[in-house]
Amino acid sequence: SLDSLGTAVVSRDRLLASLTGSEVKLVRLASAQTASPRALMFWDQATNAWTFIAHNMPQLGAGRTYQLWLVTTKDKISAGVFTVTVNGDAVVQASYPLDRKALTAVAVTEEPAGGVPLPTGTMVVVGAAGVN
Repeated sequence: SLDSLGTAVVSRDRLLASLTGSEVKLVRLASAQTASPRALMFWDQATNAWTFIAHNMPQLGAGRTYQLWLVTTKDKISAGVFTVTVNGDAVVQASYPLDRKALTAVAVTEEPAGGVPLPTGTMVVVGAAGVN
């Protein structure tokens, strides 16, 4: 229907803007594991939109999930939990206001299903945010 097509176009346009805007900060995440999972975090600082894209993430066992973290000098903020496709791919979108200078890293941990208030599991990928 036209309504669902319109919704899909708006969603795609929002995703494209959150990846290519002039205020977008990019954080690359990597792993030392042999499977070579990798990920990128796009942070549109103008709108506080976060778009995380991962590839080659290992499949998790039953009752386990990935959890995405925004790391500052004071806090580890959950940006949500996610699962991956059979190919180990994932896209996570979140909205979280954060001071431009506060982000020190982005990380993904393996956690119990449903997530946890603070990271407890194995870190799968991590990337230092650096300073803009």
